[in-house]
Amino acid sequence: MRLKLSELTPETVESWLKSEVKKRATNAHQSYRLPNAFVKWTQSYKLKDGIRPYRGLVPADACTDADVVKQVPASNTRKAIAYNATTSRNGSSRFREFLAP
Repeated sequence: MRLKLSELTPETVESWLKSEVKKRATNAHQSYRLPNAFVKWTQSYKLKDGIRPYRGLVPADACTDADVVKQVPASNTRKAIAYNATTSRNGSSRFREFLAP
């Protein structure tokens, strides 16, 4: 998605997240973290003389708006680690009941 930084609004991020969750929900959480970190950096970075040259380029709430945060799927790190640890070479899991949704 090509946008100007000023076009990175909560509505844009929410729309992007909805499409990412439909395509690949597992990666959506990780993908969300990158623009979120970038927006925070633009708000907090300052030069030695105290000037904040990037503040205001991106709306401060672009990734932290309540509607955006609701779209971010939970990270399933523990479940993924447990699956990898209990899966044999042929792909069968010894603890299927543990991984059942």
